[in-house]
Amino acid sequence: MFVIEIAGVPIGIISRFESTKEFFLDYLSDQLPMTIVSVSDEEMMMEDEEISERTEQMVINSKIAAALVNYNAFLTRTAVISVDGQGVGFATANGVGKTTRALLWKKAMGDRVKVINGAKPVIRLKEDGVYACGTPWKGLEKLGVKESVPMKAMCFIERGEEVSLERMTQDEAALRLMQQVIIPRGNREMSMLISLLEKFVQTVPFYVYIGNLEKEKPEMLWEQIKNNG
Repeated sequence: MFVIEIAGVPIGIISRFESTKEFFLDYLSDQLPMTIVSVSDEEMMMEDEEISERTEQMVINSKIAAALVNYNAFLTRTAVISVDGQGVGFATANGVGKTTRALLWKKAMGDRVKVINGAKPVIRLKEDGVYACGTPWKGLEKLGVKESVPMKAMCFIERGEEVSLERMTQDEAALRLMQQVIIPRGNREMSMLISLLEKFVQTVPFYVYIGNLEKEKPEMLWEQIKNNG
């Protein structure tokens, strides 16, 4: 068994393939685990009808996502950047374009921006706020760091001619957010996840971000987010 730490949660992993440990190399920890995940042959066969390194990682990733819910955290299909030390998230309906926005903001604002994670960050709710946390799931671009940032805003990106940023209602935000999280299979964990999502949308402003790469000015959008927050 080896131990990793994601979003401040030490997790023990029992695996049979060395490549699984290699995948989590940057997140290895010497802490005692708060929870342990393992994978059986039956679970791998149910997942993808084969026992392989790839299937083991798929099942372990799913189990980690479910375990995190017990610690007020969940895995999302978004990109999160830190701007002046505050988190801004990007999500799209089809998953295409969120990393492009993260890089656009980085290019426009330089060292003021850091990509926390370009594909699957963890959102964790704490007593002092909501945080986005880096994870080993960085996407094809391998963008991300082992850091966390307090969330300032979450943006759902849509294409349009004119650039705009409009505040969403909590109900609309919750519906869209459900499409961007990794859903645990257990009923208990699902119920806990829904509660976490409700608290998230009640705490952090959500926006519809109408984007046009030829016209967007991230500095102006960031000022709008700061002033609305």
